[in-house]
Amino acid sequence: MYRNHCAHCHGEKGQGGRGPSLRTRRLRQADSDEDLARIIKSGIPGSIMPSNYYDEKQLGLMVAYVRAFGAQSEQAVLAGDATSGEALFFDDGGCGQCHMVGGKGGRTGPDLSEAGAVRSAAHLRESIVDPGAEVEPRLYAVRAVTKAGEKLYGRRLNIGTFTVQLLDASRGLVSVAKSDLESFEIVKESMMPPYSGVLSTGQVDDLVAYLASLGREESSK
Repeated sequence: MYRNHCAHCHGEKGQGGRGPSLRTRRLRQADSDEDLARIIKSGIPGSIMPSNYYDEKQLGLMVAYVRAFGAQSEQAVLAGDATSGEALFFDDGGCGQCHMVGGKGGRTGPDLSEAGAVRSAAHLRESIVDPGAEVEPRLYAVRAVTKAGEKLYGRRLNIGTFTVQLLDASRGLVSVAKSDLESFEIVKESMMPPYSGVLSTGQVDDLVAYLASLGREESSK
């Protein structure tokens, strides 16, 4: 059941990927087995975690299997230096212009304060060198032009019946009435440029080491 329904996001060995790593003794939203069973069955609204139909026996088996990953918990040995990665993140790498860590940084991109607790090192690396390889719907962008000729482009926050809300790269939070728009489209691509060829292998290693360290201490308590 895990291989068929969970491994695509959480990894064959629970190491994480699109979904959080399960190789931790304390799962962030599932302190108890009952919490874990509820999440497996009902999913997490607003996330990529779907609901699943399992009977009580199947749920019990799934909970036991997922908990076994925590018993094997281990932190990957990474080639990079996390301290150098942190300096690169906030300085020459420019990552902090869009991403926030611990309340510091920009808001255009996702908050990465707990990146290491919810993503595998391999997924973090791919997100740096080829961010367009797999884009989650919550990260889709919006491109719009107002009737006054103003061009807007940013991460989609909400598209309601009457308004469009987005995080524009230069303007921050923008809420505009649909009646004031000449056109708008949802862009199913990453706003983040690929850093393959921009950063050296060593710099990518350092960034991955830094990001992989984020949130791990809290998640293991």
